[in-house]
Amino acid sequence: MSLKSIYLSTILSESKKNASVNPKQTKNFDGKAINQIQAKKLSSDVTRNILFTFDYELYLGADSGTVNNCMIEPTEKIITILEKHGMKGIFFVDSTYLAQLIRVSKDSPAAYRDLTSIKNQLHRLLSAGHEIHPHIHPHWTDAEYDVAQNRWHLNDLKKYRFSSLNDEQKNIVFDEAINALLSLIKDAFPEYKMDAFRAGGWCIQPFSAFEPCFRKAGIFADFSVIGQLQISSQVKSIDFSSVAANAVPYRFSEDECKPSEKGQYIELPISSIPVSKNTRFDNLVEKIMWRMPFGKSMGDGKGVPYSNDLPVNVELQKLETLSIEHLTFNRIPYYKKYLLSNTFMQFISHPKMVSSHHLKMLDKFLNWVSCNYRINSNWRQLL
Repeated sequence: MSLKSIYLSTILSESKKNASVNPKQTKNFDGKAINQIQAKKLSSDVTRNILFTFDYELYLGADSGTVNNCMIEPTEKIITILEKHGMKGIFFVDSTYLAQLIRVSKDSPAAYRDLTSIKNQLHRLLSAGHEIHPHIHPHWTDAEYDVAQNRWHLNDLKKYRFSSLNDEQKNIVFDEAINALLSLIKDAFPEYKMDAFRAGGWCIQPFSAFEPCFRKAGIFADFSVIGQLQISSQVKSIDFSSVAANAVPYRFSEDECKPSEKGQYIELPISSIPVSKNTRFDNLVEKIMWRMPFGKSMGDGKGVPYSNDLPVNVELQKLETLSIEHLTFNRIPYYKKYLLSNTFMQFISHPKMVSSHHLKMLDKFLNWVSCNYRINSNWRQLL
């Protein structure tokens, strides 16, 4: 039997199991029994706040991939589905990359075409009511550009964390990133204000490294925290263990993990679900999908090797962020279950990592969401 036949057979079998009107007992990621989602329409008065946020970027390792396959094409497919359901996206644009792209585009026609494509898409996003804000990966400053291939190599990770820079470097990198992004939109959208941020690799700590830059740029909202996540390695240093898993937005002052009722900044935490070991069925699905065209990511680059990114506490590793690139057909019941018990849900997704299957499942999930809830996708209404 071919891989595709196995996959289709598996989906058919799973669909039949989920088609039952009476709720059956199934198992969640931790092996505990939960009730399947009942197929009954909820009241239209029930509101859920669902934010679709994206890291709009290339791959950040040995091979960046191409702008068209990692950013332009998958983003267009994603927003087509969001707009079909009346939802808006929040795009955190890798602005340090933009600064580098602007620099090399003066001598490289291929880089100039990439810059033009990105500029056009950012205009299309803003025109449709989506938001764009800065996202900074400082190690782009040490990236090597391959003129012949029109690709980048980011093998030097010494500057991966913003806090690894000295004060002068922080100001230069942050200012260049903000100015690069503004230069692409200010002519067409002179009144647009960028006031939100996501740190590269979620490395927002210590916040004192960012706070002067936030004040200078007029940024007051951060989207970097994942409750309970704790990582310490040569590449990343993260400790969000004091933040509850799936916390709702809160204000803070000097520490992004310590809520302060009168804080001048707001944190909008990224949502997650608990994950332990995949079941044999999950493993089979992943192996099959990654070998089929519709299951492969659209991006064509190579990411940062995080083999040494080991959690400080193994228990804290049992988290999976809510992401379009994680949304396979066997995950949908758990996303539905999440919404039944949580009023706030923030997706963090990467267009480069999305596959055709993920997009199909996103459309299916949003069909269910639209039938059962009134949806708010505007984070400003949560303030």
